[in-house]
Amino acid sequence: MDSNTTDFQPRARALAVAAGSRLEQLTSTAVRRIAGLVLMLLPLTAASASASTSVPPCPQLFGSFTGQAPPPGCWRPYGPGSPFNKPIPSGARVAPDSGAIVGQMLSDEVGFAGGKQSFQLQSQGSRPVYWSQPSDPLVTIRCTYLWGPNTCQGANGEVIDGLRIQIPAGAEPEQQSDGHLTVIDQADNSEYDFERASWSGPNELTVASGSEIPISGDGGTGLGGNADAGDFGLLAGIIRPSELKAGAINHALAISVPCTQGYVWPSHGPWGLACSDIGRSAYGALHMGSLLQLRMSDRQIAATGARAWQQAIMRAMARYGLYVNDTNGGTDNQTLELESESDESFTSLGDAPQMQDLLRSFGGQTWSNGAIGVDGVPINVDRLRVVAPCVQHGRCLPKRGRRRRRH
Repeated sequence: MDSNTTDFQPRARALAVAAGSRLEQLTSTAVRRIAGLVLMLLPLTAASASASTSVPPCPQLFGSFTGQAPPPGCWRPYGPGSPFNKPIPSGARVAPDSGAIVGQMLSDEVGFAGGKQSFQLQSQGSRPVYWSQPSDPLVTIRCTYLWGPNTCQGANGEVIDGLRIQIPAGAEPEQQSDGHLTVIDQADNSEYDFERASWSGPNELTVASGSEIPISGDGGTGLGGNADAGDFGLLAGIIRPSELKAGAINHALAISVPCTQGYVWPSHGPWGLACSDIGRSAYGALHMGSLLQLRMSDRQIAATGARAWQQAIMRAMARYGLYVNDTNGGTDNQTLELESESDESFTSLGDAPQMQDLLRSFGGQTWSNGAIGVDGVPINVDRLRVVAPCVQHGRCLPKRGRRRRRH
């Protein structure tokens, strides 16, 4: 969610989240602990709207990342089977309602940056991420089950209420309505995601909901979380400053939208803001979990003359797409908002604001909320399409050829 986001539905996730993607998670904590201690090389591949392009592998020593030394730009969370890490295949099936959805967005003047088409980034971001070490303070998690039963556990069934984990001293939640906070336990190979987090004591963190999911290996999919409306891990799809600096983003992006109608895979529930809540018809509305794709080839993107960081975002939109992971809330009913890492990941630990410094070098200016913001190249909504959920789920039936009649 963005800075104005509020969940308007009591998200009684019940068994939907607990069972929805249980098979997609690792079933053994011991396996995760072993996997988290080894050197992991994730093969990276990417595909443009028209052709596939191989990307060199990214060597990464998982377990050594800190706030001062975050993952390099080539790194990405989760395993190669994650829907966030799968390039959209050439000729992918389009969702039956894709035309209606794009047409409705155009009619409602929905687009990047409040219908102005240019996508935006700001230094405040929406997802602070912290990399824990064994020497960090041990913190007890108190979960209030705000959204109902099973909202304090992910699809793997691990209950976070009462859990004790290491969190770097000084770590702070997102300073907005959602209060998101993500902690990566590199020894346990786990991602801990929390919503509406606040410190209730020196070594006690109170949260409204949350989950534990594996972050790498075959079990790391980025799915089955419980701290945002899409049921994704909070690390899934966010834009990190190191990626912008490297000029390449090798995964799908996550976006918050004005409202949704129902949900599709890989989400597991209609959480967030329904279009009826803001007086809009469900016709032509996006679904929670919808995958949008930018219909532009690498050559067309290069021809825009956009700067390298902008082209990196556009290529990710074209090769991997954008998953709807949340709704905006408040009065923001026109914006497609990209999710990005918050500078709180660094500043709350006394480090330099990496996203702010980077955006300032891109020509960013100070916004009214005090953040440094910058506009990207304009992208008209009519260049988008909705990919059928079965494509990345691997469940699309092959097209049948015509039978030749015998005479």
